[in-house]
Amino acid sequence: MTTVSRARPSARCRALLALLSDYIDGMLPAGQLDLVETHCLGCDRCRRMVSSLRRTVALCRAAGRTPMPTAAERRARARVRTLLEHVDADKPPGPRRRRNT
Repeated sequence: MTTVSRARPSARCRALLALLSDYIDGMLPAGQLDLVETHCLGCDRCRRMVSSLRRTVALCRAAGRTPMPTAAERRARARVRTLLEHVDADKPPGPRRRRNT
């Protein structure tokens, strides 16, 4: 059984989070690609995260794709940006009220 550290991820690990989607999608420029791959060679936590994200993306793609309404996609992208901006904060952003659409 693998032991998972509960310690706060390093600043380098947290910075890697912002690159993971583009990394998984093969969209990173060579310099950033090398940065992610080199980091993951020495960081078990990030290597497991990349592996898990790859499996999740593969499962989602295999499940089929239903087009997301444009407004919902915009809200989801904005929420992800907000979450990434708060990675270094001591507490996550508070709950958001649901808008009537």
